[in-house]
Amino acid sequence: MFMLRSLKSKILLAEIVPILLVVFVLGVLADRFIERALLDAKEDQMHAAVAGLVQDVEHYLRSLSEMVEGIDLTDYHRTARAEPLARQFARLQNNLQVLCLLDADGREEIRVAGGQSSRELRDHGESPVLPEAMQHPNEVVFSSIRVHSGLEAPHFHLALARYGYFGDEFHGVLWADVTVASMVERFLAEVPVDKGIISLVDAQGRLLYHSETGYAGEPAAAGGPEGRRLLEEARGLRAGFGRGVLQGIDGFVAHAPVEKLGFSVLLTVPSSDFLAASRDLQTLVLLLCLVALAGGTVLALLLGRNFTRDLLRIGRHVELVAEGDLGQRLRIGSGDELQRLAVSINAMTENLQHSLSRER
Repeated sequence: MFMLRSLKSKILLAEIVPILLVVFVLGVLADRFIERALLDAKEDQMHAAVAGLVQDVEHYLRSLSEMVEGIDLTDYHRTARAEPLARQFARLQNNLQVLCLLDADGREEIRVAGGQSSRELRDHGESPVLPEAMQHPNEVVFSSIRVHSGLEAPHFHLALARYGYFGDEFHGVLWADVTVASMVERFLAEVPVDKGIISLVDAQGRLLYHSETGYAGEPAAAGGPEGRRLLEEARGLRAGFGRGVLQGIDGFVAHAPVEKLGFSVLLTVPSSDFLAASRDLQTLVLLLCLVALAGGTVLALLLGRNFTRDLLRIGRHVELVAEGDLGQRLRIGSGDELQRLAVSINAMTENLQHSLSRER
């Protein structure tokens, strides 16, 4: 408190403290406002990225439907010649790894796998997609993604029960097996935002795919209440966003469903990456506050210096008057209250000098 005994210190403190308070309040408000805006923009970016991935998957499924719908069964239905139809199947192997023609009971009549016709025909009568296809003739239907032990990756089925033009003549069921791997290779392999992790979770909570660990099939792991909430939303095929721990990664997660196949696409951005822009902003705001504080302090010092200089001159003049030196006059041209005070002191000194002269 010793430094505050002088008037100069008190004046400087009175000028600097408001500057500090104003800079602090403005800095906090700017930091919170811009940080919220950046986080909202990042959230919107993640929502848009996930929505784009879902649209890509849906477009991919439509393209598969068009491929199957484009298969011509007319010649086979009339002649029962398998070779031309098998060649049609083989041309689609890049997208439909296993393509078959089934009878009404689900038994294979033609099977092409890996571009080659197979003599080992199978029975798909228990396939859940078969009765649905029979109930919706001339319409491609999809199964949910299936996970079986021993398979390289999860897969799904699609089927088309082909009937004649009038719907009264059954031509057969086109049935295909598609791996999730082929879908991922086309649309999900590239992360749409920097340092994001893509995963697929089905309605049973199984992790179908993870961009860092590959294909799985085991239950997805969630940590903490928020992580479990996000996983439950994904299992329920609901879109959402939040921060939680999934597969051991603390991050911000946006997810949206692909209802036709019964799974959700999740995009996880680690918290350190998601908040990086916010931290950069905090550093920038801190630097701006320091610059503003330094500028305000320099301005306060300059103003305080002029103010205290005039006060010190007035103080020295009053001391001279008290010692009997009435011939001195103050010359202060600040144009403020100090100048008016100096004029008053000069008038008082002059009156005092005249009074003493008359007494003598």
